[in-house]
This record gives sequence, C-alpha cells and structure tokens, in this order.
Amino acid sequence: MSDRQPPTFVRRTVLAGAATGLLGGIAGCLSASPEGSPDLVLINHNENPVTATVSVTNSNGETLTSTELEVPVVERNTEPNASIDDVFESDGQYTVSVDVTDGPSATEELDVTGTDDDSDSHSIELDGGEITFS
Repeated sequence: MSDRQPPTFVRRTVLAGAATGLLGGIAGCLSASPEGSPDLVLINHNENPVTATVSVTNSNGETLTSTELEVPVVERNTEPNASIDDVFESDGQYTVSVDVTDGPSATEELDVTGTDDDSDSHSIELDGGEITFS
C-alpha cells in the first residue's frame, strides 16, 4: 500500500494556504491610508509648478501650521507632489486654507480620524483655477 495522500487533500491544502497568504498580504491595504502617512498631501495637476501657502487651524482657532510649499509637477499626477506631516493633533475637525500664489484660494473643514495610528491622510488637488479637498 502507498502512503500517498489523495490528490484532493493536497489540492485543498494548497488552495487554503494560498487564500490565507493572499488575505494576509492585502490586510494592510484595506485601511484608508497606511500607518505613518502624511496628514496632508498636495497634488499638482497643472502644467507648471505652483507655490501654495497651507494653513491648518484646530477647533479652538489655534493655527497649527502655516507653511509655504513649492508644489512641483510630476509625471504621474496620482503621487503627492508635496506633503505636510504630523499636523493633526487628535481626531476632530480642522480648518484647512490653501492660497496659491497668483491663483485660487479655498478653505475647507476636514473631519480627521485615525490620528492614534497616523493612518488618516487628506489630499488637496490643484487643477487650474480649482482646489479640491478630500
């Protein structure tokens, strides 16, 4: 007699192992942003670099940062062109103002969560005369 396992048992073991590995591999991808993500990312969809002043205030009206950033254009406009790290102190509502030199300006209230593990990231997209927050 042979000590070989039936083929169905081996196939099930391989499939179960592959499924477990796949789920484990993508588990971190299911969060909104990976741990350690920048708090704010700026994406420049324009043809030329821009200079933008970004100000963030908390719910008490305290200015947490007011930073002038050079926002270059990169080949793939899905990558952040400039970022601001560690500006959100805790979960809550923040006011973010963006003023592009010789361009548009906009202000938005952002609801911020995920500050405990630094997993929440918001984007500011600059496209022509429009500024979009997400």
